[in-house]
Amino acid sequence: FQIEQQLLAPTSLIRSTSDEYFERLARDGATPFGDLPIDLGFVDGMHSFECALSDFIAMEQYSAATSVIALDDVLPRNVHEAARQRHTQEWTGDVFRLQFALAALRPDLVQIAVDTQPAGTLLVYGLDPSSTVLREAFDDIVRQYVEPDPQPIPPEVLERIHAVDPEEVLARPIWDELRAARTGMRSATAPADDRAPPATAPAKSRPRSAAPSAHHAQGES
Repeated sequence: FQIEQQLLAPTSLIRSTSDEYFERLARDGATPFGDLPIDLGFVDGMHSFECALSDFIAMEQYSAATSVIALDDVLPRNVHEAARQRHTQEWTGDVFRLQFALAALRPDLVQIAVDTQPAGTLLVYGLDPSSTVLREAFDDIVRQYVEPDPQPIPPEVLERIHAVDPEEVLARPIWDELRAARTGMRSATAPADDRAPPATAPAKSRPRSAAPSAHHAQGES
């Protein structure tokens, strides 16, 4: 690794595929951040539907209801960028299909397609680490959603019809709601002498957007 700036937060750099990393955690009975869940996971790697799906499944099991998973490259600009077999410099692969699979199989999740450049970001929250729906149906999901090149891309993806401006997403009140919910959860599990005054949790049990956090995990198959 080439680190050009000082890393102020506790940081671990791991040279591994995400499959190897999560398999090692499962084998050792370990978690990425000790007793703390993943607050923000970022999936960006092999640019294939099945790898992004696998990373999402693995991250969710170490997350919490207040966690967010972000996925890169979900809004390809043309059919060439979206090809499973790379033949362009700018390349997203068929990761865009994941948003449709999640909508069909996990309607409990909330998704926001963000109009970031160059190829969009998908924020997913309302996570349920106990869910096994995607894991148990993984092979069937891949067979259903993976298609040969050239990729048929829905117009709403190419034209970013449902994508939200990044500044609008940042301005949503859910940032504060997520922080309050996380603080409340951690105060409730801390030793009695260490507990801070309880924070006010959001009125709804599932938040409506995404927030940054100090506890990050990145998937790269």
